[in-house]
Amino acid sequence: MPILSQFLSKKEDPEATYIDIVFAAWFGTEIVLRILADGCRFFTNDEKHWNIFDFLLVAESLASLTLNTG
Repeated sequence: MPILSQFLSKKEDPEATYIDIVFAAWFGTEIVLRILADGCRFFTNDEKHWNIFDFLLVAESLASLTLNTG
């Protein structure tokens, strides 16, 4: 059982949190720039499914970091 408890514990590694913040900021900036460049076409062009998927991933990552839910 000790091995399982290691995976279930919510201890945060400061380095991992820092890396999460860096990646979320990087991809958040990318999404914002893409939306500013494409405007409404970001959500309606041929790659709209990938764009929406990217947008949702970044939004979830930023929400998770903001709410500290891991």
